[in-house]
Amino acid sequence: MNLPVKEFGDAGRAAQVVYKYLWQQAAERRAVTNETIPVFLWVDEAQNFVTEYDMQFQATARSSRACTVYLTQNLPNYYAVMGGAQSKYRVDSLIGNLQTKIWHANSDPMTNEHAAETIGRSWQIRQTSSESYGGEHFNVSNGQNESFDYDVPPQSFTKLKKGGAVNDHIVEAIVFQNGRMWDNEKTHLFAQFKQQKS
Repeated sequence: MNLPVKEFGDAGRAAQVVYKYLWQQAAERRAVTNETIPVFLWVDEAQNFVTEYDMQFQATARSSRACTVYLTQNLPNYYAVMGGAQSKYRVDSLIGNLQTKIWHANSDPMTNEHAAETIGRSWQIRQTSSESYGGEHFNVSNGQNESFDYDVPPQSFTKLKKGGAVNDHIVEAIVFQNGRMWDNEKTHLFAQFKQQKS
């Protein structure tokens, strides 16, 4: 809806939240068959428009052939607007029901740790080496050890390219989809997108 919050303030937000709720209700009420056309809800700056009902809608949206795309900068945006003692559980429920997650460059520790936890951990082999000097002796040793660690460490999200001329207009992302193994035989996929020059 063309009612930007920056321009219309709380009234613009309220109108869009009501419209979104009515759309969600209509999507859930329609009779679904093999011929039912899928629909989608696209929400930029989603923290401005989330409500408690979103987690309920997401729990059954797929059976209504409804796809939801929520875009936001970080998790704390959602926690801040949900408010109350149960905000963490409401936000975690909503995020957990969004099946495909795409993370771009981010400096928020909470978001990056959540992304790393979502992708998961596995046994990682770490290479080690050491050198020692003693008098006329020089020793070099190499080895390896195993640790159960993040497949994608949280700091990886701080190193993704953000586009623009300095990055040759390349935007990087890490994509995760619940229940999917990608061609790289992992639960996540490193992706690049080329920005269009204006």
